[in-house]
Amino acid sequence: MAEEVAPTTELRKWYAHDPRRWKSFKSKYMKELEANRAVANLLQVIRSTDTVTLVYATNDVKHNNAEVLREFLKRKFKIE
Repeated sequence: MAEEVAPTTELRKWYAHDPRRWKSFKSKYMKELEANRAVANLLQVIRSTDTVTLVYATNDVKHNNAEVLREFLKRKFKIE
């Protein structure tokens, strides 16, 4: 399921973990998430658990897809 909500290969390659592209990456990935049908399944799974762990494969703890997904999920669940 996680692979289904990850950024597209095209977007990941374009971003290439370049912090100068962070703002654009974040915006583009949010748009991908809004249009992604797999997000509904993810939301259903999240609702059935108390703990959610997001992982990422970069050393940059502030500029990664998990941070964008976390923000997206917080908006969907209206949590702080």
